[in-house]
Amino acid sequence: MTRIGTVQEFEWVNPHSWLRILVRDEAAGRDVQWALELGSPVQQMRVGWSADSLAPGDQVTVTIHPLKDGSRAGGLISATLPDGSVLGNGGLRPNAQRSSKFPGGLPAGVFGTGDEQPTPEGD
Repeated sequence: MTRIGTVQEFEWVNPHSWLRILVRDEAAGRDVQWALELGSPVQQMRVGWSADSLAPGDQVTVTIHPLKDGSRAGGLISATLPDGSVLGNGGLRPNAQRSSKFPGGLPAGVFGTGDEQPTPEGD
């Protein structure tokens, strides 16, 4: 499902980031809010997002997995930003290709990149 709307709020928080957009409901003659869940900030950074990727008032086109109950919410698949760039959802695609923004991985000091090797129990 694709929707075009205006960013109302972009929450860059753990454990999941959230994007709330206002979409015009022509039948009702008013704007309605859609709440879209993304992965954690670290997951989102892997595919090119940052805390300032979107701001209130930005126009955005989103592709989503809607909730089965029909409410105006779901998981974000991708978003086309005002500059035309398209960002995916690192939380829905754990094996997503890394962003060209960080070709060598995330900057130093960012934890939980997925590159860590598990340690044996008790270490």
